[in-house]
Amino acid sequence: LALTRIVGLGPVRLAQLLERFGSPQLVFAASRQELLPLPLGEAVRDALLRGPDHAWALDQVRQAEDLGASIVPMDDPLYPEPLRHIPAPPPVLFVTGSAPLLHPRSVAVVGTRAPTGLGGEACGHLARHWAREGIRIVSGLARGIDEIAHRAALEAGTETIAVLGCGLDQLE
Repeated sequence: LALTRIVGLGPVRLAQLLERFGSPQLVFAASRQELLPLPLGEAVRDALLRGPDHAWALDQVRQAEDLGASIVPMDDPLYPEPLRHIPAPPPVLFVTGSAPLLHPRSVAVVGTRAPTGLGGEACGHLARHWAREGIRIVSGLARGIDEIAHRAALEAGTETIAVLGCGLDQLE
């Protein structure tokens, strides 16, 4: 969690650091000499050398608990296996709700916020069909196609997974 706090350290570089050093603790314990050959940039290197911002990380944990959420890091067994294998997997997930993240069959549904009538109908039809076949719908929470997919799956009596591009405390 503390590694995600470092400005300029995205998921790809973070994954490379973890692969090279083995753990977040060892990344923060790396010396300047060990970090110099890596393409990190001076600001990122300096932030790593300063060490983890424990106060910020603990505050994030408290905020998640206050929202009834949990924090699932990449090395947690609850982290979805397929997500680990995308080009830039998120290093941590903030999770709330009752649906387990792991599901044997799921499909991601993404699309426009302003679908045509036919596009909305097609999305609803497909999502209901998939839900009845035991396929979990995974989508954002945006208006439009995302919303239609979630509603159709819920109408079919199944759970969905909503993936947000913001923090749980930023929903409006």
